[in-house]
Amino acid sequence: MHCYVTVGPEWLAILAALQGDSESEAVAQELQDRYVTIYRNALAPFSSLPPRELQRRCVAIIGAAEALGRELFRGRLDEPAAATTLASLIVAWLS
Repeated sequence: MHCYVTVGPEWLAILAALQGDSESEAVAQELQDRYVTIYRNALAPFSSLPPRELQRRCVAIIGAAEALGRELFRGRLDEPAAATTLASLIVAWLS
């Protein structure tokens, strides 16, 4: 969540800009794929999930992180609450 706070509300504009055309969407997808790989590799030692299931859950975790980031920028929750929420989701999904 700290990354979202560090980038600031511009992050939402960056995401929107990447959805403007097929080339930009390809870049956005590549970024998401990289984040999923980072999360999957970091979480794999702590999970007994089959690799494909862990991959899917990492996609969902990133989606949840993005949604929580939007809530941060809208002032609907603070960084500690967003981080706690995301952490609880990750722990629950790896159990």
